[in-house]
Amino acid sequence: MLLLSSIPLAIVTNSFRIALTGILYKYFGAEVAEGFFHGFSGLLIFAICIPVLLIEMKILEKLPPVQSKTTSKAKETEVAASDNNQGSQNKAVSKHGLLLQPLFIVAVILLGATLAISHTVDFREKIPAKKNLNQFPLKVGEWDAEHRQPLAQKFIDVLDLSEYVIINYHNRNEKKVNFYVAYYESQRKGESIHSPATCLPGSGWSFDQSGTVKITSVPGNNGTYEVNRAVIQLGRNRQITYYWFPVRGRILNNAYQLKIYNFWDALTRQRTDGALVRLITSVYEDESLGDAEKRLQNFVRDVAPVLEEFIPGKEIY
Repeated sequence: MLLLSSIPLAIVTNSFRIALTGILYKYFGAEVAEGFFHGFSGLLIFAICIPVLLIEMKILEKLPPVQSKTTSKAKETEVAASDNNQGSQNKAVSKHGLLLQPLFIVAVILLGATLAISHTVDFREKIPAKKNLNQFPLKVGEWDAEHRQPLAQKFIDVLDLSEYVIINYHNRNEKKVNFYVAYYESQRKGESIHSPATCLPGSGWSFDQSGTVKITSVPGNNGTYEVNRAVIQLGRNRQITYYWFPVRGRILNNAYQLKIYNFWDALTRQRTDGALVRLITSVYEDESLGDAEKRLQNFVRDVAPVLEEFIPGKEIY
């Protein structure tokens, strides 16, 4: 019993430690998660839990013993069993009452619903891209590129994606935009889109400004894209990144939206395919942050209609 009571305590305290580490990371960087605080906070959790467990032991020792309900019911059954006919009636009523217990009814309903869903919904249907992303053009509007860049196999294994493309485009002024698309035919446990908001800070980049931005006059999607925007910095290297999730005819910018729609579409449409689109451009020394922002928005307008030729939309082609 003492062991069971310690489990919720450990979960709560460790959850608090992880949440606090995440909050401090935003202000003090990766040293908080990897350095002294990480080890010290773990020891502090043990220092708090042990006295609490000792207090629980003292409290449990002082509590009076509780008579088991099973024992009381057994005595009542023995008295009732003195009359054979009456005992048979009691057993019949007991069995009938068990079948009508709310917990029993709910369990049967849940088991039945699970069985029905498992036989009627195919959560593993894979929807391939309209075209292989390796065919993505090296010229998009005013943007040109020399070649497509390969991704190291170790990253492919971790991301577990179906297809991807990485291209460095440049305009007539030789200002570059890094274009990355990761496509997933199906998203299951361990096989899902990885948000740059998680990946980039993990590689040392800091998010100085983050939020969303609306890009107007975009071909398709009613003329407007609302995408994630962040100003990221590593040392003296300053960049702007836009990223969004085109999934089954929707343009999403929130990881929670992504999970909700994945669950809903798996149930109603038997589809969980989707993609991540990420753009990055540097803020060059001879320009302002607004100039770099304008460059990204112009690129979005040029690349959006081309993306629709590759990423599946609302209807399966």
